[in-house]
Amino acid sequence: MLYTALPTLLVITMGKLESIIIRTSDERFEIKAVILSVKNYSGVIRKMKGQNVIAIMKIDEEKFMAFTEE
Repeated sequence: MLYTALPTLLVITMGKLESIIIRTSDERFEIKAVILSVKNYSGVIRKMKGQNVIAIMKIDEEKFMAFTEE
């Protein structure tokens, strides 16, 4: 008998994403999402200066999402 596993599809509306909580067996991480209107990645870094930026994602022309760890 052949079994197939279908992948689970997760759809997130990026404009509404506020945070992600990741729990491991010994830690908990809260990642905040911020949408910025800047021209490039370095503009995101400038605007987020002093915050712990862990990822940047381009979501549209001159629109980026920055993820920061609290």
